[in-house]
Amino acid sequence: MQITVRWAERARFIVVLSQCALFATLGASAACREATGTETGLVRWSYVDELPAAVPLVDADLVAFTTTFGENRLNVLNRADGHLLWTKSFDVAVGGYGMPRANIVAFEDLLIVPAWQVYAVDRATGATRWQFSNADDFPGARELTVGDGTVFACGRRVYALDARTGAMKWELDLQEEPFKPVYSNGTLYLTTRVNQAGGLGAGHAVAINSADGTVLWSFSLPDATDAPWLGGSLGLAGVTDTQVIVPSPNGRVYALDRQNGALQWERRGRGPYSYGVILNSVVVVGGDAQYVEAVNLSTGQLAWEIRTDGSPQYIGIAPGVAIVNDGRLRAVNEAGQVTWAYGGQTHNQPTFTWAPVYAESTIFVGGMIGEERRGLYAVDAPF
Repeated sequence: MQITVRWAERARFIVVLSQCALFATLGASAACREATGTETGLVRWSYVDELPAAVPLVDADLVAFTTTFGENRLNVLNRADGHLLWTKSFDVAVGGYGMPRANIVAFEDLLIVPAWQVYAVDRATGATRWQFSNADDFPGARELTVGDGTVFACGRRVYALDARTGAMKWELDLQEEPFKPVYSNGTLYLTTRVNQAGGLGAGHAVAINSADGTVLWSFSLPDATDAPWLGGSLGLAGVTDTQVIVPSPNGRVYALDRQNGALQWERRGRGPYSYGVILNSVVVVGGDAQYVEAVNLSTGQLAWEIRTDGSPQYIGIAPGVAIVNDGRLRAVNEAGQVTWAYGGQTHNQPTFTWAPVYAESTIFVGGMIGEERRGLYAVDAPF
């Protein structure tokens, strides 16, 4: 894994937005936002914002999400009706790209936010309680996870931070770019990709001792030799009692032994995979090939596949179903049956973006109607 890393350049988006009256909350400017009632079909409420909503954090009484593109902003809503509780902007800006497309985590009375740097804010007021930064890295550039009082964050390196104070416990340079840490029983699992020839490619699945940052095992995820697809992984599909399941942009899904990283099986599928979820006895994966596929966890054999309208890169999980998002949400059970669907422009319904989050018969997901009405949607889904 001795590979020189350069910070990957980010695609630049130009978003033409209508201007609305500004208002100040917590000393931060924000524009044109309102919660609405049911607009169409199953939408319980929507929160309108001129900027797209990233993956939300949902807990007992609030929904928190960051905006993508243009402005570094966190919105916190009342979960029941979607009205704005407070909003907060962050000072760190990276080329006008807005917030990272990464998740918020909760710890006690804190919301911990990846905003290029890592911020812990009071969940009731938005006041900053601590901040962690690094002069030559963006430790809040990617996904977070929290376990045993520790926040694990990823920039070019992996960081373990005290969740209450933000003090760094350790940092680890894998010489590759880390993604989507998962904590389980004292071990941190994540994937990597390397910056090569202007893009990200071959990397590893890695297990790390969460107490001291030592690498326990590493498994190579190479570039594809039978297709023009690059390797590594953007994140695990999940961890079971015995397995670590890894979808890769190289068009393969890997099952690794959780204890030592040994390969149990490998399956070549239809196309490059971005994300996946474990649904009982199968792993459900999607990517760029306009198919969602399920692979048997025990054998690595294809269980079923479904053709979709677009590229089902974002997949969530709910009781008994995977929630597949290619602009239209579809609930697919373990047998491959679509039991519920909603959304999509061709159905005159909202078009959904990013990963859906399910909580108590409701799906919370970013979306838009046409090109103008962006924001976050709460969709009834009584599975």
